[in-house]
Amino acid sequence: MKLIIRNFSTLLKRFRLASTLNILGLAVAFAAFTVILMQVNYERGFDKFHSKADRIYRLEGLDTDHERAYFASTHSRPVIDEFIRSSPHIRTGTLVSDWGQQYITVERNGAKTGFFEYSLPCFPEIVQIFDFKMIEGDTSVLRKPAYALISSSMAERLYGTEPALDKQFTYAGTTFTVGGVYRDFPRNSQLKNGFYYNFGPGATNDWGNWSYKAYILLDDPANKEAVVENHRQNYVRKQDDPDHYATDYRLNLLSDVFYSNDVDGMSPETNGDRSQTRLLLIVAFLVIAIAAINFVNFATALTPMRIKSINTQKVLGSPNSHLRWGLILEAVGISLIAYLIALIIVYLLSVSSFATLITADMTLQANGHLLLLTAGVALAIGFIAGSYPAWYITSFPPALVLKGSFGLSPKGRKLRTVLISIQFIVSIILIISLLFVKLQTRYMKTTPAGYDRDNIAVVGLSPEIAKTQTEVLSNRLKEYAAVEDVTFAHQLLGGSDDYMGWGRGYKDGDVHFNAFPVSPDFLKFMRIHIAEGRDFSESDLLKPDSEGTLVINRTMQQEYGLELGDIIRRNMEVVGIIDDINYTSMRKPIEAQVFVLQPDIFKYKMPLYVCYVRLRPGTDLPVAVEQIKKTVASLDPAYPTDVRFFDNVLDTLYKNELRLDRQITLFSLLAIIISIIGVFGLVIFDTQYRRGEIGVRKVFGATVGEILAMFNKTYVRIIAVCFVIAAPIAYYEVSLWLKNFASRTPVHIWVFAAALLIVLSITLLTVTLQSYKAATENPANAVKSE
Repeated sequence: MKLIIRNFSTLLKRFRLASTLNILGLAVAFAAFTVILMQVNYERGFDKFHSKADRIYRLEGLDTDHERAYFASTHSRPVIDEFIRSSPHIRTGTLVSDWGQQYITVERNGAKTGFFEYSLPCFPEIVQIFDFKMIEGDTSVLRKPAYALISSSMAERLYGTEPALDKQFTYAGTTFTVGGVYRDFPRNSQLKNGFYYNFGPGATNDWGNWSYKAYILLDDPANKEAVVENHRQNYVRKQDDPDHYATDYRLNLLSDVFYSNDVDGMSPETNGDRSQTRLLLIVAFLVIAIAAINFVNFATALTPMRIKSINTQKVLGSPNSHLRWGLILEAVGISLIAYLIALIIVYLLSVSSFATLITADMTLQANGHLLLLTAGVALAIGFIAGSYPAWYITSFPPALVLKGSFGLSPKGRKLRTVLISIQFIVSIILIISLLFVKLQTRYMKTTPAGYDRDNIAVVGLSPEIAKTQTEVLSNRLKEYAAVEDVTFAHQLLGGSDDYMGWGRGYKDGDVHFNAFPVSPDFLKFMRIHIAEGRDFSESDLLKPDSEGTLVINRTMQQEYGLELGDIIRRNMEVVGIIDDINYTSMRKPIEAQVFVLQPDIFKYKMPLYVCYVRLRPGTDLPVAVEQIKKTVASLDPAYPTDVRFFDNVLDTLYKNELRLDRQITLFSLLAIIISIIGVFGLVIFDTQYRRGEIGVRKVFGATVGEILAMFNKTYVRIIAVCFVIAAPIAYYEVSLWLKNFASRTPVHIWVFAAALLIVLSITLLTVTLQSYKAATENPANAVKSE
């Protein structure tokens, strides 16, 4: 053992630069590997934490929107009630209506304080399906009206450290009593953390309101198809009204929902992409592979420089097995040192702004199993990196050691060439992938949307303001010189992939579309051009016996054959047609969309919860934001006003893509840096091996340029071959990823050329800088040392 420790210490001291590069390269690779696995584990573990996850399914209905078929995750309440009762194999089921973050108030010292929390009406049976781990109270309160189960994080926001049980909050005019507090669901969950309460008897016969999700608990997963077929035969195909049902239904296993990209209306937070997860996983293993190859390269390259000392120990009586295990343990020791440094790097990343790039929990204590996995990988890499050199060094008879150099033998050169080639292939693939991710992200953010997004601030409104005070708010905002115009809408245009879906009767059938209620001047404000017909007018607000006036997009006109003047059920007239605009992300194709202006006297008029404020060019934005907040607060002091600009809206819409962009950028840079370290190390050893040759060449008249060209030619040939291998692989992966977008950037040839140029430039620069010292050395010294 003393001999092993002495050899290890000598290794670190004698080959200080090589050891430092080795350890740093491995540490960075282990850290990147661990962080990527945290994200992959987060995505692949979505909704698997429930004890009955293997029996929980989400009901999804197949719908055919003319040429496009998709599954819808929302249904009417009658369909959900009917499905739950349809089979004895269904243990229970629940409706859940995710209405997003809603405005609630709490009384504090006689004054109202406002919050945004997720409103989640449901059936009481939800607690029999999902695991609500109670901290206070009991789940049975869901059977009582005006009682709620709230998450522990919501309880802390509303009531601080005080017990939340039996405290009250107000939402939509109803005072709720806290009947229980449950421990927050993990972030990788379809269920939101908010307040759950009894849905009640509403919408029991409302077949046209497809706004609710349904979760089903089966007695046995093997009965899934039987349950669906029973419903298909006894309900869907015996329907009295075909518009009450989807074309067909399926049960989607809860743990598969996250990766279900054929479902309409999924939010980026609860929907992933298998190709992106696979891409991250590939990057993780490529980074670790590059670092491992560097390690093997260093260990192999050191062989000729250590073979004499090792064989001297053989002459002095050390058995081969001891020497081999000593060399292996040296490599394992270096790998474990790098692993410990990697843990420090991961911890520092978890408490820095880098943590925003990862949706997973990056704390070390939450990822113990992944840290053990990385430790196992570190041991394996150390063992593999040390095994071959250990076997090779000790395989020579001591008397033959002085006859040659492994580093310059054909076998040694071939091994090092193969290893460095793998690094170049990986680097080229990563750079090509990185460039296309950036191109697609830029394409999505810069492609004209069909409306003007410049200089627009948006602010959400409380129900009180949205229902009764929009005109007052508009007049007050226009008093500021910085404000050019103000308008209102029910939702944020371009802020989501999920809008209200309406189905209305038209002639002998139905039309289905995304509805977007607005104020009369909205289209003019957003500078959306009317291609046919007219814009909304103030007189449209006075129409009696009408649900609204419509301006439809070109897709809806073409899909349903609508024309100006056509009347849709509830006396809604089509008065205008616009060319298609990008009102959702480019992940989705453009669908039928309708801007709706509802009359003031319509009983169920949708409140306009979003205020759009166009600011004049050159406005001091921080000052304008404060003015907007102050104006909204003057109408509802408790309301937590949040002012955003459209750039932030787009960042939210493309959050997953932007996060992937930053992740791939970071990890690609790491891979490239590790590859450079590998080239750097190899050139150092190569120049040492060939010092005599360089000296002889210079004696016979070779110039410095010729010496440098000699070194560079080798790497140019290697990179050229690697590019031929890497380009098709990268093309396949990129093409597969781009298929996730309905609108996407072309696969440009210049990107592949750019990747080749980047790798070639970095490598040649590294080789030239490291070879220059050897090329300019006095040839007499080089020949003498040989």
